Amino acid sequence: MADFIASLPKDIKLEAEEVSEFMKNRILRPQVWKNVKGIPYFSMEAAKYAYGNWTPRKGDVFVVTYPKCGTNWVREIVKQIYFIRDQKLMDIMNERSDNPLLAAQEIFDQGPPAKFTVADYFPCPRVFYTHLPEELMNFKKIKEMEAKVIYVYRNPKDMAVSYFHFKQNTPYASELEHLQTNDFETFVRQLIKGEKWDSTPEGEWYPYHIKSWLQHKSENCIKFVAYEELKNDFQRATREIAKFLNVDRTDEEFFEIQKRCSFSQMKRKYRGKLNLFRKGVVGDWKNYFSEALGEEMDKKLQAEMEEVEIEFQYEINNEKVNENKASDCEL
Repeated sequence: MADFIASLPKDIKLEAEEVSEFMKNRILRPQVWKNVKGIPYFSMEAAKYAYGNWTPRKGDVFVVTYPKCGTNWVREIVKQIYFIRDQKLMDIMNERSDNPLLAAQEIFDQGPPAKFTVADYFPCPRVFYTHLPEELMNFKKIKEMEAKVIYVYRNPKDMAVSYFHFKQNTPYASELEHLQTNDFETFVRQLIKGEKWDSTPEGEWYPYHIKSWLQHKSENCIKFVAYEELKNDFQRATREIAKFLNVDRTDEEFFEIQKRCSFSQMKRKYRGKLNLFRKGVVGDWKNYFSEALGEEMDKKLQAEMEEVEIEFQYEINNEKVNENKASDCEL
């Protein structure tokens, strides 16, 4: 990576330094754009700039999720599919490097606008991820430039459990400290009432996010992937992602990708990065939801997901849920 940075033109190195300084000194700040409450750790300024001033390239991939639905896992899978034959590119795209310049590049809506000038010196294809809803991404440009979107969804009860644990060890912006809670039922009710700052408008939550992207389900440049499909049959689901990306890989490479994206490997890669790992199992929600709380969420989902062509999977046959055993990763 040092060689790559050294190879940048002088003016781009200055932009890179600006990005690095921004990332080192960033603060949690609630921001709103088009009535969407941005995640305070990220930057709506970057999203605004990209929407109007930046153009993706053919082969670029945007892994899009609502928080805690498999973001890091699927981005790593895509990266492995693309770069398994080129370790140099794999190293450059190492999104969990301690290099603040790379930290800005991994998340689409993170960093100052200058990040996109630097991004255009990164080799293609580039793999970004974001929690932004569709209206804050320039889908027209994505389609015209033959870039790709992979939207990852997860059953909302397991998502809520993962989100709750993640927020226990992550800071809140001072303006949002009233939302901080270590009570699971309180957290879930805040979530389904749309009080969280999670890249949705006030009063909205997960269903709004899914529906914003689902309007493009018939487009060839977007693929919807269920977290549970990957858990249930990693090989089949990964091969389908590779086919969507128009990338051919051997059976041996697909099994190597599975190995590299296993819990033990991902845990080693992400060690010390916030609270990104816990269980990742399907059905862990049963250890947290009371019957009444489960029914409350079900009722909310029934009203807001009516006629939506998404069926959530709340358990899989080969998954054993154990409250005390960390059997997989929270990605």
